[in-house]
Amino acid sequence: RTPVLAAASQSISTVCGLFLPLVSAFPAVWCLLLVLSFLLYFILFVRLSDKRYRLQLMRTSLPPSCYALVRAELGMRLLWQCVFTWSALTAVWSVDALAGRVVARGATDWCFIADCAIDCIAKALYTTAIMEQVDTATQLTRMRKEARSRRRLHG
Repeated sequence: RTPVLAAASQSISTVCGLFLPLVSAFPAVWCLLLVLSFLLYFILFVRLSDKRYRLQLMRTSLPPSCYALVRAELGMRLLWQCVFTWSALTAVWSVDALAGRVVARGATDWCFIADCAIDCIAKALYTTAIMEQVDTATQLTRMRKEARSRRRLHG
């Protein structure tokens, strides 16, 4: 339930951001959408804090090779990467919005280029984390099978 709410908050935050240019003629509505968008964005940090706390509890109560702990470690790593990605995107969009009010826009859309670069980096980070998790799970499975085989041989 919590991951769905966190995902929904990020989706609604993004939708609020998409509506900002459309309501720029209405300052009160624009400010309301901006505040709502940032409040929904900050839910990521609440989720990160909660997940970090639960992971610390798991680390004290479970063995390091426990699948539930390994899975929770991956979840924490992916959440950190998600927070980094959304923070970078939020920073780029905020700078672009502020710069657009101060400086005339050129022919190159630097915000779009930064957005694409962040997206590529995020996908590379997510893929790396997942592939490392697969390797870890494969090694844990192999170690367990070898331990079972040794127990069978020795009695």
